[in-house]
Amino acid sequence: MIRLASIVVALVCVATGPATAETILAPIDGPWTGSGWVKRSVSGAPEAIRCRITANYQRNNRRLALNGKCASPGKAVKVEGYIDELEGGKAYAGVWSNPFGAGARDIRGLRNGDIITFQVRGKDPETQQDVSATMTWHLSPDEFTIASSGTVDDTGESADLSEITLKR
Repeated sequence: MIRLASIVVALVCVATGPATAETILAPIDGPWTGSGWVKRSVSGAPEAIRCRITANYQRNNRRLALNGKCASPGKAVKVEGYIDELEGGKAYAGVWSNPFGAGARDIRGLRNGDIITFQVRGKDPETQQDVSATMTWHLSPDEFTIASSGTVDDTGESADLSEITLKR
């Protein structure tokens, strides 16, 4: 079962914006709010979610640090982490805290135009099943959408897990 934790991890990884000559991370600096839906598990029903995130771009090491809060019915969590630009903006890597107790997770992604696709692997904190997730960020000026999907490795059960739009 893939829990809301995977979705929030995906959300915390929101670290890109419209392309610029310098980097696509720099324009993300500042506050963001958004809403959408998430599932707490592959077979779960969609639930509304709202988030407030502050991004802090560190020019000297091309790192974007994120801190914020997200809430779904009956659950509010702190989200935090960072992402580093690699290979001149073609690749990204970071570490993100899982607010539901599974600990920090490594995340890696590749950019293609205004889309960055991240791959994440981890264990469901409740079932300890291995899970694989893909987060796709579609970028546009002053807004971006994160769509997530996941698969339970042992069973092959998969589903769309979230769609969240953040705005200035």
